[in-house]
Amino acid sequence: MFKKKNRIRKLKLNLKKRGLELRKDSALCSSYINGKTDLDINYIVQRIGEMKYLYEYCDMENIKNQVYNDYVFNEYVKNYEGTISTQAEKIALEKHSHGVYPKIFPWEKNKSEIDEPDDDKELDGGGINIFKIIRTIVVGYLFGFGLMVILSKYK
Repeated sequence: MFKKKNRIRKLKLNLKKRGLELRKDSALCSSYINGKTDLDINYIVQRIGEMKYLYEYCDMENIKNQVYNDYVFNEYVKNYEGTISTQAEKIALEKHSHGVYPKIFPWEKNKSEIDEPDDDKELDGGGINIFKIIRTIVVGYLFGFGLMVILSKYK
């Protein structure tokens, strides 16, 4: 159970960094959370971003329906390879972004709109972070010591 909670937390953190959210209906996210995939978390986050791009920016649902209609009702295939979804993805990308995913997704262009997570806070559940406290004390001490040395030279 502990590993599952850590995977959920890690996935949410990585998704949030890219302006994405964990979707309960994502088989890919579910596989990662339940430890049933060896896929890298960066690949998973990228793929979730690609799905958001397709469905929110490229009219994927309508394109998928058109491909389905070609397969079922017209009884022919227009150089289609793979599944209905993979073919719809290919058409959507050709139609909306020259056949490739953008290097930066539209929702990532304005980083100020994305609330960047504080990694330390996210990973420790929002509790007290002893490392930040120690760092603050050490920096304060060093600053005070340095100031003392400087002032002693001017006496």
